[in-house]
Amino acid sequence: MAATIKPPAYVTADGVTLLNEIRKIDATKSVIRWASITFSDLGGPERASLIVKATYDWEFQWQNGIFQNSRYAMFRLGHDGSIELFSSGSGMPRFRKQKVNSLADAAKKIVNYFKPVSAV
Repeated sequence: MAATIKPPAYVTADGVTLLNEIRKIDATKSVIRWASITFSDLGGPERASLIVKATYDWEFQWQNGIFQNSRYAMFRLGHDGSIELFSSGSGMPRFRKQKVNSLADAAKKIVNYFKPVSAV
């Protein structure tokens, strides 16, 4: 029988924990107005990741009610401690793939990514 490999704790933690970390940093919702976090184990349980969808715009501001018509970003928090941007809206800044050590660190990087957008 093969040994079960478990992903790091920050990935197996449910998305609510990461969402709470984001809300702690951005308590007034001045930077991230809508966010959704899902768990993905598409590559198998040993390669699990969290998918973060976030936007600067309120849901009623999305043209035709479509998330991709907002100033949005989609991040992947990987099993290896990496966080990368894999999709973003028009005019959004770039984001280099980085390493994180905790959910709090990932939340801080996501909120900081949206700060230049809020200044526009």
